[in-house]
Amino acid sequence: MKSLRLIDHAVEFLRAYHQETGQNGLAQRVHEVQAQIESTGTYIHSREELEYGARMAWRNNNRCIGRLFWKSLAVIDRRDATTAVSVKDALLVHLVQATQAGRIRPTMTVFAPMRPDGSIPVRIWNKHLIRYAFHTDATGYGIGDPAQAEFTVLCKSLGWQGHRIRYPTTADKRGLCAAKNV
Repeated sequence: MKSLRLIDHAVEFLRAYHQETGQNGLAQRVHEVQAQIESTGTYIHSREELEYGARMAWRNNNRCIGRLFWKSLAVIDRRDATTAVSVKDALLVHLVQATQAGRIRPTMTVFAPMRPDGSIPVRIWNKHLIRYAFHTDATGYGIGDPAQAEFTVLCKSLGWQGHRIRYPTTADKRGLCAAKNV
């Protein structure tokens, strides 16, 4: 039952992909995908299908104003990254390519999906790649982003320490300016 539903969704996706991109070979690809699903419970998108699917998902997300730029989405295929080091390296490449020294480019890095047995090859817990942590001192005074308090505690429980750098607040900056004008 689950396999039949997956086959139906896969065929629907493949039809859209072949129709919108003008690719030939739909019948052959559908046959390959059906065989993969029947033997493994899943199938693997080609690189081109992955790019198309990512762009289509962004294009069809009506809650995202950036979707107007869906054709320019850069898709980085890192389904091969399964170790902590390879995932970290992929995320660093993602940040470099997405920011381009100030010229922001819409970028998506795709890791391997959940396997049919339910195991997850890669799990990224952060909601965003770059956020400020939230540290508290013995008095309860907080430094950083309070929205990240729970995640910071989790990271610390896993061994992360952070640098606890205090960045100047607006009040600090005003005080510095007043001191310079004396």
